[in-house]
Amino acid sequence: MYPAAIRTTILFVEYTNRIQEVRSRLGALDVSLSVERTPYIKSQLTSARHSLDDAESALRHAAADHSNAAMWYGFADLQIQYAVQIVEKVHEVVDTYGGSENLTEFG
Repeated sequence: MYPAAIRTTILFVEYTNRIQEVRSRLGALDVSLSVERTPYIKSQLTSARHSLDDAESALRHAAADHSNAAMWYGFADLQIQYAVQIVEKVHEVVDTYGGSENLTEFG
């Protein structure tokens, strides 16, 4: 088992890498959609982006507050999971129906 400081550094790097990977997938989806034709789906991607922002904020708190680091890493993990779920659902829709050229939301 690693000492606490090393475990914290490893978690920080792992979560930072996960956030970057999800942001990359999110960005690729975002450019394939039009706010005019798919405003709800675009708003879901914005929610995912905000969750990733919250996860990054939690990582900064974990780095600054070692006594509550586990709580902050848990929060970061939940936010990343939420963002991944959104990205996967949007990716499924885009894979099934295509991007904005094939999708138009009504309602």
